[in-house]
Amino acid sequence: MSTCHDDILLKPNPLAELLGSLPEKSGRWQLSIQLPSDKGRLDVKASLTSIPKTGLFSERAKMIFEKNGEYAFKLEGDVDGEMSLGAAEFDVHVLSPQSRFPSLFCTVKATTPGEAYDGNWTAPCMDPEGCNCDGLKGTVSLVLQTMASEM
Repeated sequence: MSTCHDDILLKPNPLAELLGSLPEKSGRWQLSIQLPSDKGRLDVKASLTSIPKTGLFSERAKMIFEKNGEYAFKLEGDVDGEMSLGAAEFDVHVLSPQSRFPSLFCTVKATTPGEAYDGNWTAPCMDPEGCNCDGLKGTVSLVLQTMASEM
């Protein structure tokens, strides 16, 4: 004779099944974004740990801003997207209470599948009525830390 507790213990756990099917994380990644600036070079760097070898990812990270290679300031940001061995697409949302910062849509292709990706980002124009431009554009890279330290 089984009890109610036995039935619960013997049933498959849907949460355990879901967690068991999550993509395997592949390590620590260095995200590097080059922003256009009329006052010198502006780079954004972040270290990401939730990117799987393939599949969806979402992570909050510290975004380090560097002006002409020197530390300028730090903001939090969200990086959400999908990774495959040959390419990745992701959005970068910088969380800035002081100013409006456009979301960056990034598309990268593997230069070394599973280890290094280079590509471009685009962002909408912040003043489409007054500016009439096509938005902002720049370059982005995503490199597995072990490879980044060898470069």
